[in-house]
Amino acid sequence: GKLSIGKPEPQELQVLFDTASGHVLLPHQSCKSKACKTHHRYSPGKSGTAIDINADGKPVQQGQRLAKGKVARDAVTVEFTQADLGDGIATAVLVRDNVCLGTEFSGQICTDVDVMAATKLEDKLFEDMPYDGMLGLGLGGLASETNCVFFNRLMESMPGLLPEFGLSLGAQSGELYFGG
Repeated sequence: GKLSIGKPEPQELQVLFDTASGHVLLPHQSCKSKACKTHHRYSPGKSGTAIDINADGKPVQQGQRLAKGKVARDAVTVEFTQADLGDGIATAVLVRDNVCLGTEFSGQICTDVDVMAATKLEDKLFEDMPYDGMLGLGLGGLASETNCVFFNRLMESMPGLLPEFGLSLGAQSGELYFGG
């Protein structure tokens, strides 16, 4: 499906909706591995809403939206398994940004979420993946930290939405529904 991230000029990437993980994983603009270079990459510098954060959710540099210069920051490493592509490891930094999913019929739903912006993707899994990244639809126990879970963040930011999602799959495409 299509994901847009950041404001005022959203960046669009194609993602796999993954019910077995809770992360939003996108290749970072600075990633130099072959797997990153074959996909669209997310550039926090092009987003006016991106904030570099550590695993505790606090900014990497107080008073700075994006980290400047050589600064220590948390990195997260996550292992993935895809039945058709095999296993792979992603190493990422965390960036909080506005993530939106669009639907043909009802517009967009958006929330701020801590994105795993991959600085290294193992080629054996991610290079052959036909998507730029993944959007995990799993629950909190499947993520490295709470604010990484798109579904949880969506429910917190839209309290009137029922805590449900559904998938409708067709031969060539499908639809994702939130809130009943």
